[in-house]
Amino acid sequence: MTTTSNPIFQYMGGAALAGVALLGAVYNDRAVFDERRKGIKTQAGWPLVGNLPLLIQYKDQMHDFLLAGFNELDEMTLTMSALGIPRHIATLDPQNNYIKGPEFHASMVDMFGNGIFNANGEDWKYQRKTASHIFNVKNFRDQFTDVFIEEIDFMSSHIWDKAAKENQVVDFHEVMFKFTLDSFILLGFGVHLHAQATEGKVPFAAAFDEAQKTTFQRFVNPIWPITERIMSITMPWKQSMSKNLNVVDTFAREVTEKRRVQIANGEVHKDLLSRFMDARNAKGELLNNDELRDTVLNFVVAGRDTTAQALSWTFYMLLCHSRVEEKLLNEINQYITDDVMHDSAALYEVIKDMTYAHAVFYEVLRLYPSVPLNQKYALNDDIWPDGTQIRKGDYILWCPYAQGRSEKVWGSDAKVFRPERWIKENGDLKRESQGQWPAFHAGPRVCLGQNLATLEALVAIIFLVKRYKFSLVAGQDITYQVSLTLPMLNVQNRQGKTRLAKWYVPYEDEEKIKLKGEVHRLIAPRDQKHQSNFVEFRNYKIVYRRYAGLFFCVCVDANDNELSYLEAIHFFVEVLDAFFGNVCELDLVFNFYKVYAILDEVFLAGEIEETSKNVVLTRLDHLDKLE
Repeated sequence: MTTTSNPIFQYMGGAALAGVALLGAVYNDRAVFDERRKGIKTQAGWPLVGNLPLLIQYKDQMHDFLLAGFNELDEMTLTMSALGIPRHIATLDPQNNYIKGPEFHASMVDMFGNGIFNANGEDWKYQRKTASHIFNVKNFRDQFTDVFIEEIDFMSSHIWDKAAKENQVVDFHEVMFKFTLDSFILLGFGVHLHAQATEGKVPFAAAFDEAQKTTFQRFVNPIWPITERIMSITMPWKQSMSKNLNVVDTFAREVTEKRRVQIANGEVHKDLLSRFMDARNAKGELLNNDELRDTVLNFVVAGRDTTAQALSWTFYMLLCHSRVEEKLLNEINQYITDDVMHDSAALYEVIKDMTYAHAVFYEVLRLYPSVPLNQKYALNDDIWPDGTQIRKGDYILWCPYAQGRSEKVWGSDAKVFRPERWIKENGDLKRESQGQWPAFHAGPRVCLGQNLATLEALVAIIFLVKRYKFSLVAGQDITYQVSLTLPMLNVQNRQGKTRLAKWYVPYEDEEKIKLKGEVHRLIAPRDQKHQSNFVEFRNYKIVYRRYAGLFFCVCVDANDNELSYLEAIHFFVEVLDAFFGNVCELDLVFNFYKVYAILDEVFLAGEIEETSKNVVLTRLDHLDKLE
């Protein structure tokens, strides 16, 4: 018995393939049915899906991905097309203000509800007006500074003094988050959370952080409702978004319920929470429990996260730039006496005159803005001052992280940490426009709490720099997030001793040790004359090159061009050789901070960043002169 296929189905299949091929030819660099935007440089994408694969691949290094795009196109404004995601136009020079759009609201609503970060129009106006009443000079001088000093003194006696005495290693980033959480919860809601006294993670803070991460991932995942549901079913042991939100919601509602009891007992409070409980929304009604919950969570992220991140980056930069740290300490010793440290009103007045401390903080926020990426939605067609045509429904991205590193905006030394750029020739503090330095946003939505955040950060910086000498644990990879492209760069000697290690994917310490051992056992025995410089490793490839007694190895994606990475390794070694003058293994050992700085100039976020030796050496010369 013989069977024959139905020719109709064959014709239909052929027609479908032909249709896909035709669409692929027409939409060869962008999402299907997405038209080209004239007058705006476009990041080239894949046929039919556009930039979606790249957005997913670089979701954990989005800021550096955008920076690389601006640099590659040599433009201040670019656009990208991605299947399932509305058209976005990104800029380093925003001149207009737009509303938060439906995509933004849908992605954020589970976490932030209709709070001030997610609100538009009248809802946003009443929240901003209500909150503005607590941000005044009297509160800064008489109340806020007292709280900051109290929390820093607790931090000193319970964490840093103990660590110094017992020679302990402390997670500075975690301590800063606990400090700002305790401070803001007390200032805003009258609650002593005692996060600094808690060993390990604070349950509310841990759930809050995970919920924020999930919220961010939604922006690059057009089918997040499906994937989050699948994850909750297939990985029930993992804390899901709904479970994290339950923890966060419980905390916020307990804060408001406790205040209701206090009010019923005749207590009077004038903090942020009480003002919102007495306020009326855009409809003229008192806020319900859901609205109060949204208020609490929105102001927690504003009061905790941004300042904690800024403090962490500040001390990291100080430890990498001893010249700046020494100059800052000299100013602190000049202005801050023991009497001033115990007089909050006097401290508040003195801090205003500390030019270099402000300059250091502003320079950190230039390179590491607490909100590195923001998005708005165009209600109507518009034309920007640079001639870019915006259409109704476009999503606008502006990128403070990329902007702070743009040579078009900040000059040839844009990537150099140089606080002096914020000081005029006469010694006064220099101010840049909000458009050039949007660390606290710009326009009508400029951050209400920028003066509060600056005061809190400067009090912490002054007290900690004056009291302690911090140092970095060697061999760390300090980065804001992780990359999926270049998991690891490793330099080992013939005995397997690691001289340089850079990790772009998070591994536990035990796994890092295991990986380095596996790489050494794989590479060291290979015949240098008869075997190639590429070898398969797990789901990746190792690209390596031997120079004298050192093996320079990079672990790359299986589909990456190994020759380009082999050339990049050689380029990296050439720069090392030029910088140190006939580089040797001991140069890597005794100058590891400089070696990591050189590495970051060659490889940015796991990608080959620069291939011009002169450009890299010029940047390094700027850094060397500042040390």
